[in-house]
Amino acid sequence: MTTWAARETLLDAIVSHADICVHQFDEITEHGADAGWPGFTYNSEAIRFYEANEDAIYGLLYEVADEMGCENIDQLTSGFRRSDMLQNPGTRRVLLSWFALEEVARAVSCSKSVSLATCDCEEATL
Repeated sequence: MTTWAARETLLDAIVSHADICVHQFDEITEHGADAGWPGFTYNSEAIRFYEANEDAIYGLLYEVADEMGCENIDQLTSGFRRSDMLQNPGTRRVLLSWFALEEVARAVSCSKSVSLATCDCEEATL
């Protein structure tokens, strides 16, 4: 069962950090964070997000590891497609920022618990 504690915190952080609207989360889920999304395209942007939200990102890592039956977060992250990025502190921050973006997007897309009414961009009204 998906819990929302860390996801809610990170949802607010993502929306405020990047020019991303909740209606784009389906696309993020489909294409992945490394496809290039506002606030997460450049390493410096992703690292800035990580540094501002490190505790919430680790909270999410622990929640997801528990939900997936992993013994620890290392077991979870070793299964990431880009686990090679974990070896360097800078790229690790980028990867964990992408993880947060993708996981929050997936959770919102699956639950549809966040109304598009909270989105005030032009595309949401089309």
